Amino acid sequence: MGNMEYRSATVISNEQIAKNIFMLVLQAESGQIVLPGQFVQIKTNAKNCILPRPISVSDYEAVTGLLTLVIQEKGPGTAALCSLQQNCSIEILWPLGNGLEIPQNHKKIWLYGAGLGLAPMLCAARKWAGNVTAFCGYRNADAAFYFDELKSICNNVIITTDDGSYGEKGFLIDAVKTKLQTDTPDLIFACGPTPALAALKTLPENIQEITHVSLEQRMACGYGVCRVCTCQTTREDKFTRICTDGPVFPLAEVVFPC
Repeated sequence: MGNMEYRSATVISNEQIAKNIFMLVLQAESGQIVLPGQFVQIKTNAKNCILPRPISVSDYEAVTGLLTLVIQEKGPGTAALCSLQQNCSIEILWPLGNGLEIPQNHKKIWLYGAGLGLAPMLCAARKWAGNVTAFCGYRNADAAFYFDELKSICNNVIITTDDGSYGEKGFLIDAVKTKLQTDTPDLIFACGPTPALAALKTLPENIQEITHVSLEQRMACGYGVCRVCTCQTTREDKFTRICTDGPVFPLAEVVFPC
């Protein structure tokens, strides 16, 4: 975990990349070690929004300190973040949580990102550049982002939309099942809304055993004190803190709905 102290960061750019979705690039500290799945707590100046917002690290350049976050505008807090102007100064606490480190003998990685769960997949694709297949699921073409960036890094990118307006029509889990008929990965890393992650429990047991999920949950402190962000797992402490024990968990440990 990073230094438990909020630090100042400067807005480099803030660009809308899909419907109600913005890519915020910050000048933060250089030299941090960041794993896919880790997140940032970011303070907002929105009225009556006391708590910071947890946002997944989407991309990070350790040499320059450029930190990229993808934010969906949902309420007053995220709306304030999506409207930040260039050169603004904000306060962030990072990197937080346990990310996923891939063992060296794992050569074939599948990334499974649904909706905003695509955000941490760019960080993962860059870190594990090699034999990587990305499964990208969106509601429709208006919600699609990062497909060009992932295509430039990954060996293969498979896109689905619920309405068929972009890529293949259907659910992301079905695209994975189709691919499994002819191929087998060493590891799957997944992020997205609970229904998309719960669908992974329908995969063969041997595939479930090599799947890790990054869970999304409301948080308060972000570092394990308040216990707001608990989820049910098979661990001894059944209600496990997502912020410090996760947000990345082996799929087999997660009890859905979480």
